[in-house]
Amino acid sequence: MPGYPVVAAIFVVTCGYLLWSSLTYHGKHAFVGLGVLAVGAVIMLVARGKNSGAA
Repeated sequence: MPGYPVVAAIFVVTCGYLLWSSLTYHGKHAFVGLGVLAVGAVIMLVARGKNSGAA
């Protein structure tokens, strides 16, 4: 992929800035959203673990 390390670094920095901006602007509401994402990630990992054991 052309420009791989630079493009990926720009993406990571941009995502970090958006996260920081959201947390500073919305405060408590942003943390509620992060909590929802964390719960979804845990559910996804548990479901993926159960599916991989069945194969």
